[in-house]
Amino acid sequence: MYLTKIELENFQSHKSTIINLDGGFVCIAGRTRSGKSSVLRALNFMFNDVWSDSFIRTGEKSVKVSVTLDNGIKVIREKGNGLNKITVINPDGTPKEFNNFGIQAPVEVKNILG
Repeated sequence: MYLTKIELENFQSHKSTIINLDGGFVCIAGRTRSGKSSVLRALNFMFNDVWSDSFIRTGEKSVKVSVTLDNGIKVIREKGNGLNKITVINPDGTPKEFNNFGIQAPVEVKNILG
């Protein structure tokens, strides 16, 4: 399994960012304070349940981090101000939602993310 796309919305310095990946080596480069580490924090939130209220962009109420996998599954994680939701969208477009599950993502989601 590998990622083909990362999408960040209201995550720290990222208002709306899409990163397309080709499955090869990936290097994130840029100026100081341009959001490189934020991408890693977003992936840590998605895959390892690491959360901080500082992830929410100043002036916003929630964040959304999405990853698309090479098998066509898209996982969307949203959190903030009473919102704690993961949506898994299968390659055929059918969604499955997980709401208010606590700190750690449900086992079913963990299995999808590997």
